[in-house]
Amino acid sequence: MEKTRRGVMLGMFLLVLLSISFVNAFGIAVSYWEPNNQLKLQPGDSVDITFRLQNMASDDEDITLRAELIEGAEIATITDQSKEYFVPAGVEGVKTNIRVTIPESVPLGTTYKIAVSYTQIAEEGSQMVQLATKITQNIPVIVGEETIVLVEPEYILDEGISTNTKIILSILALLIIAAFIYFLRRRK
Repeated sequence: MEKTRRGVMLGMFLLVLLSISFVNAFGIAVSYWEPNNQLKLQPGDSVDITFRLQNMASDDEDITLRAELIEGAEIATITDQSKEYFVPAGVEGVKTNIRVTIPESVPLGTTYKIAVSYTQIAEEGSQMVQLATKITQNIPVIVGEETIVLVEPEYILDEGISTNTKIILSILALLIIAAFIYFLRRRK
């Protein structure tokens, strides 16, 4: 019975260890969100905002994302020449620039939602089957009496923690957990 438990724990440990290096994901950061931090503009206002892309899950796989404005096209446009964004591994702060313009005739209290969808473009020539990742990010816009536009943070493209460091930290964490479980069982 004890050998079976050890085998199961060893199998789970190896599964976690092997899956760490196959994580591939990206993220999107914005300065506006529901319900507490909407973009507030007056009729006739126009501002430039950014969605900031990051690829912190992988330290050895660069990705390319395609942006598409799927909601809010009546007030927003992506102003970048290309709608494809190269996001190197371990980097955050690659910007998608968006201009928001509220028409003069819009009544106060009108609300909009701007939604941008990002789809990962599969590498050409890859022999492995790749699943395309897609994330949609929304920001709320309220036509109000007071214009509130946040100062967008300036990001320096920053290298994250290397994959080897992540693996070592994961192994150490699993070893500490395993040692803790072992000592708890010995006390019983």
